[in-house]
Amino acid sequence: SENNDCAATATSGTVDIDGRFGPSPRYWKGSWPFGGGTYRVCLSFYNNWPYAEFVCSEDTFSIMPSATISVPSEVEFGSEIVVSFTNLAAASTNWIGIYDVDDDPAVSSDTLFWSSMCGSQEDWVEPECPAQSAGSVTFAATDPDLEADEQWPPSPGARKVCLMYDDYEPIICENFIIKELPAGTTSSSTITTSKSSYDYSETISATFSVPVAIQNSWIGVYRAEDADNTMGSIPEPLGWVYAACNNVAGDQSETKNCAATATSGTVDIDGRFGPSPRYWKGSWPFGGGTYRVCLSFYWNTPNTKFVCSDNTFSIAPMAP
Repeated sequence: SENNDCAATATSGTVDIDGRFGPSPRYWKGSWPFGGGTYRVCLSFYNNWPYAEFVCSEDTFSIMPSATISVPSEVEFGSEIVVSFTNLAAASTNWIGIYDVDDDPAVSSDTLFWSSMCGSQEDWVEPECPAQSAGSVTFAATDPDLEADEQWPPSPGARKVCLMYDDYEPIICENFIIKELPAGTTSSSTITTSKSSYDYSETISATFSVPVAIQNSWIGVYRAEDADNTMGSIPEPLGWVYAACNNVAGDQSETKNCAATATSGTVDIDGRFGPSPRYWKGSWPFGGGTYRVCLSFYWNTPNTKFVCSDNTFSIAPMAP
């Protein structure tokens, strides 16, 4: 009782190593339960350091992880991301987040996308979403809204998806790659306006053709000097519409995303959405000057996946 020594002896027997002594028993270097991995047991003949008199099992044993998360190692740009999970110690406050691969969720709040374990940002915690021991969540352009710091589609590059506790502490993460647009996509794309000059407040029509249809692709109007194909990225447009939806509200009620896709079509940029539509940097009607239209394959910054018209167009100034 005083020194907690074991005065008994045994030449054979069986012992159990488990959680009956609590999560952090006396002199344990680790804590219970041990994480998933490969292990070995050893017997030592005394407890003084260094432990020079011992014997270890020749065989190893494995412990299954308490939680797993899986995602395809590579995801095509613009494709949905399906995340599967298991969690033996599931809680209703668990959630799933997508991050840049170098971000540490424990110290960074730069969550690109996130979801409850039930697949939305609304039914989080009980009773709407009780603890989930296994399942999957799909990130896509369609509702429900799972966006955070990025809009769909995610920017290409190295990412990781993490199963999280109720705060920003990850339980387990898995790395994956969002692939770049297929080679030649931007160089094979075209966009042009229907006219080389427009009257003040006249509808601007732009026709586009792309080899790959991507959700949320959009077409924007710029002053001619602010955007062209020689630039590595383009800024926010003065005005824009989704390429496939020809509007700024999309076809999804929660995200206002445009989940529809189109490889060609014509859009109209005009005043039908009011003088200051959603995310317009400018206001309608644009002033007199020289302009250019560009098509972007996503909204996230830096905006590097785009094609601009080689030709400019003019808008006449407002009549006095």
